Amino acid sequence: MAESTAWWSYDGVAETYDRLAVPHLFTQPAKDLVALLKLPPGARVLDLGAGTGVATVRALQSAGPGAVV
Repeated sequence: MAESTAWWSYDGVAETYDRLAVPHLFTQPAKDLVALLKLPPGARVLDLGAGTGVATVRALQSAGPGAVV
């Protein structure tokens, strides 16, 4: 693959990757990470380098109403 087109190579499989791989590979580590954070209700969280966003979703669920993630 030419270097100039390497940047878009993931685009074609991103939806399939999110649907098939993310639940099996990243959901449990995300749950574990958020549990370790012990977020208070309504916490404010910044997830840099969020990747697929699975940890972001777990943080929002954990911090509950009023949270900003």
